[in-house]
Amino acid sequence: MRALEAARAAEERRMDARFGLLCAVLANCHRDPKARRQPYTVEDFMPRERPRTQAELVARIRMMCGSLRST
Repeated sequence: MRALEAARAAEERRMDARFGLLCAVLANCHRDPKARRQPYTVEDFMPRERPRTQAELVARIRMMCGSLRST
């Protein structure tokens, strides 16, 4: 069972890296070429920590939606 969990986690990291690469490419295509900031990297778009439970995920989504409404 632990081997399956490890394989699943590895697959999740690969998927995150794929989407991170896509996001980095899009962000670099649309960034200001005169800006002094370094180009975006895949790591800039990788998640820092995954929610452990569905309740934690729902709480994070609600927190993000609430902060978007207040701006």
